[in-house]
Amino acid sequence: MSSDVLPLTLLCSVLLALSVIIVCVSRAPSVIRIVALAALLVQLTFSFANQSQGWLRAPDSTTYHEQALALSQGYDPSMFVAGKEGWPTLLSWLYMVAAPSQYIPLTLNAALCALMVPLTYRVAENAGRGAGLPAVALLCLQPGWWLWGSIGVREPIVWVISLLALWALLRAIVFQQFMAIVAFGVAVVGLAWVRGALALILGVAGAAALLVSRRPTVTRFMALVLLTPLVAVIVLPQLTQIPALRSGSTNAIQTELSASRSGFNVGNPALVALRTGTGPWPWELRSLGPLAIPDMFYIWVVIILSIAGLAALRMRSALFALPSLGILASLAVTSGNYGTMLRLRTQAILWLIPLMAVGWQHLGDKRAQRRPPAVSRRRLVHASSRDWPR
Repeated sequence: MSSDVLPLTLLCSVLLALSVIIVCVSRAPSVIRIVALAALLVQLTFSFANQSQGWLRAPDSTTYHEQALALSQGYDPSMFVAGKEGWPTLLSWLYMVAAPSQYIPLTLNAALCALMVPLTYRVAENAGRGAGLPAVALLCLQPGWWLWGSIGVREPIVWVISLLALWALLRAIVFQQFMAIVAFGVAVVGLAWVRGALALILGVAGAAALLVSRRPTVTRFMALVLLTPLVAVIVLPQLTQIPALRSGSTNAIQTELSASRSGFNVGNPALVALRTGTGPWPWELRSLGPLAIPDMFYIWVVIILSIAGLAALRMRSALFALPSLGILASLAVTSGNYGTMLRLRTQAILWLIPLMAVGWQHLGDKRAQRRPPAVSRRRLVHASSRDWPR
């Protein structure tokens, strides 16, 4: 066992060094790079401590580890689902380089979360000048980013690929770059290898956002806002009934979300949709536990700032709103428990962070417009002294 420690340590060190190099050479301001490196240190420390102490456990992380271990040894893994094979396959490659260990996905996830900081900054800056710093602040306040980024699940790699797709789509719309459209397609294909259902939603929503950007009218925007959730809820699940597609990536829609029932789906579609978009509610915390408290407050920050961002960007907000609406609509229909819903809702919120950052700026500008012009203390003293009695 001691002979495996050295290659394991070297592999983890290489992964961390690559993330540090990418962060340092990024064109983000120094404060953004410092935040990224601090997030890397915090994520790595907490994830390693959690792995050794067993504070939080995710059954999926154990499943992915067992699948990767089977692949690295030449066996077919159990419970292998199309559209979800990317993460265990990537881990199996790393397991072949070093000793199989659950510390490898923890290190990789910490590195990916660090890369998300400059990437989020860049996407938000393309959405609105000066929105990068608020976007990074909102990312650091996101509870799910810290929680699921410190566990050996596939969420961080999904976040990074989807952010790259969002960045490419944004450049395709703003700068009319054909290669950006190609990059968006490549990112969607890569996402289909890791999370098939999400790739389908992103592909449909991205195509809809491109249509809106070509001829931005209010009617077209509202039609697509209504159409995207409809596609996510009705059309995509029906694709899994086609025999030729049943074993493909669309099959992940049926297994992507938890099938267990824990009282989340109460049978009323309107109530379930409301709980997906605004929950958890205070009276539900007794059954959910204290980890749901940050999400209860943060979701209202998301709602308020997203509305402000919609008012600021108007029809250009389709780029961020449509994919998020597609995810939330599919979650409202297929989620079986609150924990799974909160975990997958993090993806929808991360897509909204650039929009929220623009909304943050919009509210600040509105407050500045209502504020009376500042008067220096010296001018105030001189002006009042003329009225004093002599």
